[in-house]
Amino acid sequence: MTPMANTAIIGAGISGLACARRLSEAGRTVRLFDKGRGVGGRMATRRVETPSGVAQFDHGAQYVATRDDRFRSALNATGSAVAPWEAARTGLSTRGAAAGSGDPPLVGSPTMSAIPRALAAGLDTQVSTRIMSILRTPKGWSLTKEDGASEGPFESVVVATPAEQAGSLLSEHSKRLADEAAEATTAPCWAGLFAYAAAPGTDLQAIKPVDHPAISWVACDSAKPGRPNALSCWVVHARPDWTVAHLERPADEIISLLRKDLEAMIGTGPELVLAQAHRWRYALVEKAAPSPFGWDADLGLGSCGDWRIGARVEAAWLSGHELAGAMLA
Repeated sequence: MTPMANTAIIGAGISGLACARRLSEAGRTVRLFDKGRGVGGRMATRRVETPSGVAQFDHGAQYVATRDDRFRSALNATGSAVAPWEAARTGLSTRGAAAGSGDPPLVGSPTMSAIPRALAAGLDTQVSTRIMSILRTPKGWSLTKEDGASEGPFESVVVATPAEQAGSLLSEHSKRLADEAAEATTAPCWAGLFAYAAAPGTDLQAIKPVDHPAISWVACDSAKPGRPNALSCWVVHARPDWTVAHLERPADEIISLLRKDLEAMIGTGPELVLAQAHRWRYALVEKAAPSPFGWDADLGLGSCGDWRIGARVEAAWLSGHELAGAMLA
């Protein structure tokens, strides 16, 4: 098979971006497709205009921990798109598992989504584009979009979506890759987003509760570096088991339940300006696939994602980066 010079990547989260960036820097032509309105997947930020000011929430990934020098270098290359957030380490070490003595956790600046936007700079990316199926033809791979239109041909395809979505795209072409996706399991997460007119009566910025029946994480997003602070904005992540038990409950019921638990931690008093809930169906990797990436060189078909390694932003990046290395070998 000739060297890959024309690759489609389905999914512009961190793993898809890492794969695309390495291929592109090696001279390959790459096109990314993502069903969302922007790149980054769960490295997402929601901004809401209110009469009292802008409410901003990093409602997916909360911070980034770096262990691998390659990933650290990639983040450093984004320049001002990242900033240290010491409060995350304090919250982890005082309320849950210790964050360790290495580099402080990082956040995107001025939003968490600034990191994937920086990684996507210069890449050919189509957002708001859902790929429904892939077809291998004598001329190469063809992608069918939700509106029935097609893209291609491509010499290779990378599926960089959650495992539960990857399996349906892979199953008609590679039993091995589809079976690996089926082995991975991902838990959902309800996220509560709350904006107050003033700061509650607490100096805590990040809390990882121990043995709380509903909540796994609480953060004051308006205290992160570079954030607007006209409002006091808080993100609450529910535990996976609690989320499963409440998965199909209406959003207003979730808001009421999570608000009660949040205010039991941080206190009440300031006026609540805004309350929303967001359900992440594929949030936390519980069981990873047996290898960091999947690649069938004969087919020109691969898969990557945090579900192949573990529930960390760095894991997603490494999966895509290492898949690109195998494709270039």
